[in-house]
Amino acid sequence: MGYASDQKERSRRAILDAAGRRFRRHGYLGAGIDGVMAEAGLTAGAFYRHFASKEELLREVLRDALHEPPPQREQGLEALAGAQWVAGLIGNYLSQGHLEAVEMGCPLPALTPELARSNDAARAAFAEGLEVWKRQLAARLREDDEEPTEAPRPRADGGPEMARTAQLAADAATGDVAAERDELALGLIAAMVGGMTLARALGPGEAEAMLRGAQRVALAGLGNADQRSAQGPAAGAQAPDPCPEASPGTAEERSGKGSEDDRSSTRSTT
Repeated sequence: MGYASDQKERSRRAILDAAGRRFRRHGYLGAGIDGVMAEAGLTAGAFYRHFASKEELLREVLRDALHEPPPQREQGLEALAGAQWVAGLIGNYLSQGHLEAVEMGCPLPALTPELARSNDAARAAFAEGLEVWKRQLAARLREDDEEPTEAPRPRADGGPEMARTAQLAADAATGDVAAERDELALGLIAAMVGGMTLARALGPGEAEAMLRGAQRVALAGLGNADQRSAQGPAAGAQAPDPCPEASPGTAEERSGKGSEDDRSSTRSTT
């Protein structure tokens, strides 16, 4: 009994791995069940011992990929938390390495375009996988809110610091902060998946520019939200650049601040 159970689990794992590779390589519509089972080293007739339908297989592939992402996606993020962790993830996702790792990377860039034209069951499986990732990102963003912060300094006129604190308390009471965090998570997913999808359809030079542009948009959205919430140690902090391939130059060179400081120094000494 134990051997049979282990063998069934190994076969199911082989099908999931093969389906993940073929979905990434050929898309959902282009990856037939026969091809998946052949790549898994199993007969086509064995498929329905493990999955009720191709849509169920898609749901499990997405759940598998999003719950246990490839190690390179979170490489170098162990010491980070909150918005800084998310910034690192953005860099890893929109990287040259991920661009080239089609069969081992995120399945969403390959699946998204055609699933819009698929049946309701396939789209529901896709939406379920997307919800998993949204919750993961929102939970990371919430880490900043949970960090202890210095109490605002009171002002005689009850100025902007106290007003902002009151607004945050009101937002938390009405759930506005949580809703904004969820929307930000979805926006970051859109920038990452959309950027990678478009980059893979372009030539080398244009693809790298697309990755840089998508990363710039995602990080700007993350930074704006961080400034609005004014929560946690990551507020206003510069996360380490996790994606040198897609982000040439230093952070100061990209922002232009370094060159302006140099010019100011030159003027002051002349």
